Amino acid sequence: MSHIHKKSRITVITAVFLIMAVVLTLFSNLTPALHAQAAEVTIKTQKAADGIKNGIRGIDVSKYQGTINWKKVATDDVKFAMCRATYGTDIDPTFVTNAKGANDNGLYVGAYHYARIKDSASVKKEAAAFIKQLKKVTLTYPVVLDIENHYGLSKTKLSNLAI
Repeated sequence: MSHIHKKSRITVITAVFLIMAVVLTLFSNLTPALHAQAAEVTIKTQKAADGIKNGIRGIDVSKYQGTINWKKVATDDVKFAMCRATYGTDIDPTFVTNAKGANDNGLYVGAYHYARIKDSASVKKEAAAFIKQLKKVTLTYPVVLDIENHYGLSKTKLSNLAI
């Protein structure tokens, strides 16, 4: 019985990551003008970011920003917040507060996982932690996977683990 449960959980985790990929693909197709504009611009400074016409301003938040005045953020022409939910198997302690604050002030709210994957076992553990956090909030924007190579894996290995 536990073998079936374990296999089912792995299938669910795999399905969630595939759904995230589909959502991101669909989202990019729903905003072709912004997508095309992003492809044309390489942003290296805040000045360059501010110079983009007709773009959507958003912020990336985690525990490192401390307590955020979401009312002030919402009045500063910011339209969305990408809130870090997890990093590795650790939970960002500000995730629920940040997502709620952004939602309560009319911002679109997305979430991201900062991956520290090194093998299939770590992928499963990290995905489970991320999914658990996502269930605690209301999301109105995509969820994404922030992948950085912490272990010197080949691009193929890292890509395969992410998929």
